[in-house]
Amino acid sequence: MIMKCDSDHRRDCSPQRPPHFRSVRRVFTVSGPAPENVNERQVRSLEADRIALDRGELPANKAWLYVHCSAKAFSPVPRRPIFANDTITLQSVRTCQPIFSAALIAYLESAIVDEVTRNAMSSVVPLPEVPRDWLGMMTISMSNQYLWSRHEGIRRWLVSSRLDGMAAAFQSVTENDAKRYALLERYRASIAPAAAKLQQLLAD
Repeated sequence: MIMKCDSDHRRDCSPQRPPHFRSVRRVFTVSGPAPENVNERQVRSLEADRIALDRGELPANKAWLYVHCSAKAFSPVPRRPIFANDTITLQSVRTCQPIFSAALIAYLESAIVDEVTRNAMSSVVPLPEVPRDWLGMMTISMSNQYLWSRHEGIRRWLVSSRLDGMAAAFQSVTENDAKRYALLERYRASIAPAAAKLQQLLAD
């Protein structure tokens, strides 16, 4: 999920749900007076007696604990092959799912010997910084998903993995469940047009 806390901040992969963000937006200040919404101002520095903001300042206290709740867990870095000789560089292989990505990379390392095949099955999905990044993220993520679906070993691993609920859910749908089966067929029929549309948008 790509979320942003307010209109002035960049998008980022976020584990938070919309209700959490609505709660965050209601926070004005935790301690000390604030003449206006603190969420609309960025902290420039923390000093012994004040918090310097891009517009004004707030009082500080040495006894207070300051937590940078908007700090990123991951920062964009140059992409590189995940598998390179004896080195594994952990990176995302599915949009905004670092834990799943690490687990899949571990499976590839243990089940596939050929390094070229390992890297072909784990194209790096870049982290988002601006809205347009979503297009590239989804393009690579969908390509990876297609390759995984064509590999029997990876396909079995996905179905059995608790980190991938979709594969198991798809596997459980049969023609006897007409409503769910129709939805699944509609989803499958939409994949190729969606991929083509992403390429078109990236080219614009």
